[in-house]
Amino acid sequence: MKSKKGPGWNDRFALAVKKWLGMNVGIARLMVRGITERNGRKVYHIVATAETTPVLSKLYKVEDTISTYLDVKGLYPVRFEKQQREGGYRSDEYTDFDHKKGKAFYFSRLNHSKKEYDIPAKVQDPLSCMYYFRLQDVVVGKSVFADVNADEKNYLLEAKILEKGFVDIKGVGKWEAFMVEPLPWFQGKVARKAKATMWFSADPRRIPLLLVTKGIPFVGSVTITLQKIEYLDLDTQGQ
Repeated sequence: MKSKKGPGWNDRFALAVKKWLGMNVGIARLMVRGITERNGRKVYHIVATAETTPVLSKLYKVEDTISTYLDVKGLYPVRFEKQQREGGYRSDEYTDFDHKKGKAFYFSRLNHSKKEYDIPAKVQDPLSCMYYFRLQDVVVGKSVFADVNADEKNYLLEAKILEKGFVDIKGVGKWEAFMVEPLPWFQGKVARKAKATMWFSADPRRIPLLLVTKGIPFVGSVTITLQKIEYLDLDTQGQ
C-alpha cells in the first residue's frame, strides 16, 4: 500500500492506562525522543514504557522499556532493545538488523548469549510495526501486511481493518476511528495467545486510542485506553 509522506513523529503523543477487572493497574507511554544515530544511520528513537501502579507493584512489579531505532529514510528498524522486569523475571537484550545482508544479530546483556539469523527485507520489530501502520492508507474490509521480527522469529503480521466508527474517551475527546485486528502468521498459521482489537484515529496521525485484549491465560481481559496526548498538532485532534 502507498505510504503517507513522512512520519512527523515529534509529538510524544500518548499516555495510556491499563485496566484489568475494573482496576487501573498500570501506565503505558509511547514517545518519539527525536532523531539520533545508531549503527551509522540517522534514526528516529521511539520508546514505549509500561509500569504497574504503586499499589499493584507491591504484589507484582512491572517495569518494561522497549526501544526501536527507525531508519529515517527507509523507515525500517536498525536496532530493537528490550529491558523487562516482571515479577521475578528479568531481561535486557537487543537485536541489530543488517538489512543489506538480510541478517539479525541478537545479544543478551544478562547471560551474554548471541544468535544470528535471517530476516526478510525491511522487516519491522514489535514497536516499529505500529508506526509503520500509522503511515499506511487503510480501507475497511482490507488488510495491511508487514514482516515483523519478534523473539528471534519472523512473522507475517496482518492488520485487518474491521470497521470505522467513533471512540469517545473521557477527557481526551471523541474521535472518528478505525478498528483493527492484528493477526501474527507463523508458518502458515495464526500464532497468538489472545485476541486483540485496536482503535486508531482516522485522521493522518493514526493515534492509538483503545486496545482490548481478551483470553489472556490466567488474566482474562485487559483494556488500554488513551489518557493524554502531548505536543499534538491541534488541527488533527478529535473534537
